[in-house]
Amino acid sequence: GRYYTPADCYRLEVGRYKEAEAFLAKSVPTYNAANVFQRATFLDFVHNVGAAAFSGSTMRRKLLAGDVIGACHENEKWVYGTINKVKTVLPGLLTRRGANSDLCANGL
Repeated sequence: GRYYTPADCYRLEVGRYKEAEAFLAKSVPTYNAANVFQRATFLDFVHNVGAAAFSGSTMRRKLLAGDVIGACHENEKWVYGTINKVKTVLPGLLTRRGANSDLCANGL
């Protein structure tokens, strides 16, 4: 029942985003050379899925191999959640990951 203003959200999340960005810069040497849409996609992924999942992901392997566009499209695979103890595709994640993937691969 609590309402969070944009300022509240920023205050609560800014530290986590900074940690994720520092992790990406250390984990993927070419991270800072990526365009803004690519960095945002990878940052969003680490922030929401976690550094451990990213570390073992095909997304990271493709980035390290220089296949940035392939890494962008790996985002589309992370659309599952659990509802009533059943692993299922979550429509919201399907939309979000697809949009992030498109921005990452193609920009605006």
